[in-house]
Amino acid sequence: MIDRVTPDLVETLKGSRGVKVFDVPAVEAQRWIFQLAKEPVKDQRLRQAISLAIDRNAIIKDLLLGYARPVDSPVPPGLIGHTSLPAKPYDPEKARQILKQAGYSNVTLDFVLMKDLYPKQLEISQAVAAMLGEVGIKVNIKTSRSRRRGSSGARGPTTCSSPAGPTCRTIRTGTSASGSPARDPRS
Repeated sequence: MIDRVTPDLVETLKGSRGVKVFDVPAVEAQRWIFQLAKEPVKDQRLRQAISLAIDRNAIIKDLLLGYARPVDSPVPPGLIGHTSLPAKPYDPEKARQILKQAGYSNVTLDFVLMKDLYPKQLEISQAVAAMLGEVGIKVNIKTSRSRRRGSSGARGPTTCSSPAGPTCRTIRTGTSASGSPARDPRS
């Protein structure tokens, strides 16, 4: 049994003899955690603008091929404490307005990407970075090895960020670690 199969491999596996694919909801979510004591992310207006600038549905459709759903609660469905909250809207124009009203221009954020933690995380990070770039937020991505997958590397920094508020993951801008350009799934 394997889990965390990348969406683009699902059809290949479905077509493989002797392989049965089960599509079941995950009990985890990819998210970003803000260190709320640090500038500039301690400002709720910046976090709100970040959230508004992310087109979650485009990411789910184009990068995850429909094998995901927007997070509607800090606690996944099926676990004690889950409650469905309203969907996070995608409104880049409102994000720009909030940034302007808050006096932000040329904002740069550093995010840490835990290497190989989630399927398609690099591509998702690149897409989110491109979306944030459209509203004037530059994102620098740093990678760190994850111990979760048996990595022998030292545990990386925990500086992360989340459009939803306090929670962890990363975003990438301009180029990937390999130097390839960031890809916006909407283009």
